[in-house]
Amino acid sequence: MIRHSETTGRRPLPAALALLCALALFALATAEASAQAATDPAPPAASATQLSAAGERAMALLDSGDRQGAIAALEAVDFAGLTPVERGLLGALYVEADRAADAWRVLGPMAAEPGANAAVLYNAGRAALGTGETQRAAELLQRSVALMPVSPAARELGLLLGASGRRVAAYAVLRPWAEAHPEDTEARTAAAALALQLSRPAEAARLLEALPEGDPRVTLLRGQLKMQQGDPHNGLTILEALYADHPPEMDADVRRLLADAYVQVGRSADAIPLLEGRADRPAQALLLAEARYRTGDLAGALATLQPLAQPVLGEAEPGEHSFRLALDYGRMLVASGRHAEALPYLQLAVALDDSEQLAWKTLGDAYAATGERDKAKEALERFRSLVVSQTERRAQAETAAADAGAGTLLEAMKFLEAGKPERALPLVRREIALSPHDLRPRLMEVRLLIALERREEAAAAADRTLAQFAGSPDALYQRGLTRMLLKQPGPAEEDFRQVLAMAPDHVATMNDLAVLLMLQGKRDEALRLVRRVLELRPEDPLATQNLRRMEGDGTAP
Repeated sequence: MIRHSETTGRRPLPAALALLCALALFALATAEASAQAATDPAPPAASATQLSAAGERAMALLDSGDRQGAIAALEAVDFAGLTPVERGLLGALYVEADRAADAWRVLGPMAAEPGANAAVLYNAGRAALGTGETQRAAELLQRSVALMPVSPAARELGLLLGASGRRVAAYAVLRPWAEAHPEDTEARTAAAALALQLSRPAEAARLLEALPEGDPRVTLLRGQLKMQQGDPHNGLTILEALYADHPPEMDADVRRLLADAYVQVGRSADAIPLLEGRADRPAQALLLAEARYRTGDLAGALATLQPLAQPVLGEAEPGEHSFRLALDYGRMLVASGRHAEALPYLQLAVALDDSEQLAWKTLGDAYAATGERDKAKEALERFRSLVVSQTERRAQAETAAADAGAGTLLEAMKFLEAGKPERALPLVRREIALSPHDLRPRLMEVRLLIALERREEAAAAADRTLAQFAGSPDALYQRGLTRMLLKQPGPAEEDFRQVLAMAPDHVATMNDLAVLLMLQGKRDEALRLVRRVLELRPEDPLATQNLRRMEGDGTAP
């Protein structure tokens, strides 16, 4: 994803918009003062609520675009002779002139007053930012936003919070401003980046609609959006074009997102050169390790993560990537047979996120391999309870979307049966974007990719499905099937056996495992599976064909 420093760092408003905001807030302050004067039982002197001659001159100069002349007109008067409104205007003009210390000298005392208005608080916050007092600036801007939620103060506060990593709070204040001001492309770009970082692609899409073509930061976000919408191939097309011509300061982010797209479409080998020698940040290291893992380079994957994963065991406070480092390093240690070494990492992973199914499942497997049966049982029971809970929630979501989803899938099935899977695939991917919690279109996507003989992409889609639907026998079966098609018999057999442990009568798994066993010469077990399928489905064509083949070879008793 794009770093905060690139899309949520503090950038000034465009000059024309900044001047407009200064005038608008000045008008607001004048209106507030006038209203107070009209309702106060003992109104202040007229000079407190009205412009002096110097103020009138300053406004006339400001209207003509002469900002320095306006400052000079106000500075020509003894400061004590300026009304509060004029002092606020002078402070705002100092901010616009990059005279932060002068602005704070004027606005600091005004902002300290309990009744300070939104304009004073906003400009005082900007002055504090200019003098490097970030915490004070945030407090002043928050007070201004409380008085006027959709305002330049919300813009400034949102960018400030985003730069400090407080994404949720930043997005909450920045998004309304960005939607109300499409001309402010910096704020809108930052809001779209935050929406994607918070996995809110529908809102990101609306924010990106109004942004101009040609801005490489916007192009990068559009590629990232496609990937979040379940359309990694179009995302890859966008990112490959950007990679060919992008600003140097964006290189790390372009490489990471392009590598992520390659992994998602099953081209992990293409991701590795993009990240080798550049995986000094956790996000890049995690992705490089996953790419190496998927290409079968388990030793390389472990070596990539080891320098970053080992320190997380001693952290006093977990960092942003601690959970993923612990989980990925732990599961890769398990895959390499180093179960005892994996335990502390997996224990940390479940401590950091008690709701992660994969962490509990892998922890249970590690406990079982090290002989800690009671702990293995507890971990796997937790895994099963999470699966049941997720299944119940998913069933509710699927029921709500069943009618529309069923129609789309039925249309896709008709194309598949007519021998036109290429026409079905866009329909299914659209349904995935519309119903991200529905398993059915994801299973159909894998099936279509297999029909199109895009086996690596099918394997990547199966991995994505299983990551989200870890308790689904169908999702696990599809991963085993893609592994079998990619000539990975060991991992395929492991997946098939896990499916049958979860769903003993899963017919498709029994059929394909039987084929795999026949190829390995394990015909007795293959025969038992075939006969079990025929008990459940006497007319099953694949099982009937397999039985005849074994009988013809003289292997059936």
